[in-house]
Amino acid sequence: LYFELVKDFDYIFTTQSSSTEAIANCVQRPCYSLPYAVDTIKFCPYLQPPQRSIDIYSIGRRSPIVHKALLELVEQKGFLYLFDSLKGLQMMDYKEHRTLYSNLIKRSRYFIANKAKFDTIHETGGQEELGSRFFEGAAGGAVMIGTPPVCEAYKTYFNWSDAVIEIPYDAANVGDIITELDAQPDRLNRIRKDNVINSLLRHDWVYRWEKILEKVGLDSTPEMLSRKADLGKLADMVNS
Repeated sequence: LYFELVKDFDYIFTTQSSSTEAIANCVQRPCYSLPYAVDTIKFCPYLQPPQRSIDIYSIGRRSPIVHKALLELVEQKGFLYLFDSLKGLQMMDYKEHRTLYSNLIKRSRYFIANKAKFDTIHETGGQEELGSRFFEGAAGGAVMIGTPPVCEAYKTYFNWSDAVIEIPYDAANVGDIITELDAQPDRLNRIRKDNVINSLLRHDWVYRWEKILEKVGLDSTPEMLSRKADLGKLADMVNS
């Protein structure tokens, strides 16, 4: 049914970069890769920097091994580890949800980010893709810890140093890794700043709309140009 619906479109864009050819063959329409993005102004923590009182924030899928190790860290060091403790919750208001979510990331020191469906290889067939968590964590200025995908999209869009502190799926020593990072405050400050600046200059939704308009032969609107100028000014402020 879905394939039949999209056949009425002139162009198809997908966040699954390795699936473009397969989708194009199925729907007989041009298909292009377009990564996730985020409202980077909303997520930016530098306008009124809040205290990062949440030590570790994890949302969605997680490694049970890493989760167990983080729970032990809570008991040992009194860390505030924020994670999903209920299943099947229904969002009541998406705007309120995104506001809460962005505020939580801006108040988190570390943010868990893993490749899309990292725990369901039987569904992906081994295909590795770049999920939305990376864009959200970076825009909020958190230090991201997790397992990034091995794919061209990740290399292209997160190609700065320490964009993600890579740990294996079964990293039972995640507590030691965090302790080692905490002993490097200058490095952590650089990571947070680099994450925010790259997000402002590359991963706002306006850049994705710009790519779509380019593909269909349309110019950017005055509002888009204004937003890009605002993003540039904000990035300069963060950098200074």
